[in-house]
Amino acid sequence: MTRSRSRSEEGSNEGVTAQYYHVVCHDCRVESLEVDAEDARNMADRHDEKTGHSVTVGRL
Repeated sequence: MTRSRSRSEEGSNEGVTAQYYHVVCHDCRVESLEVDAEDARNMADRHDEKTGHSVTVGRL
C-alpha cells in the first residue's frame, strides 16, 4: 500500500476533520490512501487506463 500524504501534525488545522480516500484495485495488489478526492480519482483512472483493472475509490 502506498500513501501519498501523511496526516497533519497534531495541533494544526484545529476543528478541521480530514477526509481520506481509499483507492483499491480489485484485480491486483494496488492500493492507496489519498487526502484529496481529485488525486484519488486520478490515480484510479490512470491505473484503469494502464491495466484495464477494476478500481474503486471510497471515502473513509
